[in-house]
Amino acid sequence: VTGTKAYLPYDLNVGQHVEKVWDVKRAITVLQQLNTKPIIAFDYETTGLKPYDVGHRIVMVGISDGTTSYAIPFFDYDEDFIQAYKTLMTNKRVKKICHNFKYEYNWTRKILGYEIENVYWDTMLVAHILDMRDGITGLKVQGYLKFGISGYEKVTKKLLIADDKKTHGSNGKNALQYLEPRYLTENHRVWDLLLLYVAKDAALTYALYMKQRSELVDADYKHLKKGIDLFMESSMTLAEMEYNGFVFDSEQCAKNKDDIKQRMEELQQLMKDTDEYSKWRQVHPDKEL
Repeated sequence: VTGTKAYLPYDLNVGQHVEKVWDVKRAITVLQQLNTKPIIAFDYETTGLKPYDVGHRIVMVGISDGTTSYAIPFFDYDEDFIQAYKTLMTNKRVKKICHNFKYEYNWTRKILGYEIENVYWDTMLVAHILDMRDGITGLKVQGYLKFGISGYEKVTKKLLIADDKKTHGSNGKNALQYLEPRYLTENHRVWDLLLLYVAKDAALTYALYMKQRSELVDADYKHLKKGIDLFMESSMTLAEMEYNGFVFDSEQCAKNKDDIKQRMEELQQLMKDTDEYSKWRQVHPDKEL
């Protein structure tokens, strides 16, 4: 994939090619149409960071097919909507792209009760492979670095921060817990802002995928693809561990820590007993290793 037009299909700052879906019947139609696409990028907005506490919900989803980014309230009270969404997410013929897919994967599994099929690309993991510097793999940072896009999240940022984080940690709930898809006319302005936000996230994820594909063509794709596959597999394992938990022997861990500390002290003493250390100490009497 080459050329800027291939990975800049939208003006993300004004929301062109974004459709906010306000009706459950239209939402079902959109999901059925997306079920015929070869690849989609999607993003959730939820009531918190982790789905494990009682009362957490998926509130809305943004889905981009590379041409249009749809913002859809999660009409979880409607059986036809739930079935149409499941059909899309479990369709192995439709490749799925996410930014940190572990998040959408575990929310889907916990809240909806099934696994997403054919998770094809994680733009966050690939961003790390392409550039291993710390702190630059977030979607918004990537949007700025790759496309010069910034700031569209500011208007909704406070709504997505849990108001009980101090007491519930990552299981806390944010302001989205008060939004109900049954009553879209209530808090309409808030819905409008959030739907635009989730649509832009999905659009940016798709654009970033196309940009990364372009960059990989110019790099050693065959070699880097092995890293991508390894990262994807490892991330899936971490998602399973987070969801299922794992056995942890805290007593053995504490013992191992003490053993390692003792061994380090022994090695340090062995080093200090060498002639090389004595010579180094004469040159650097005030320095510590």
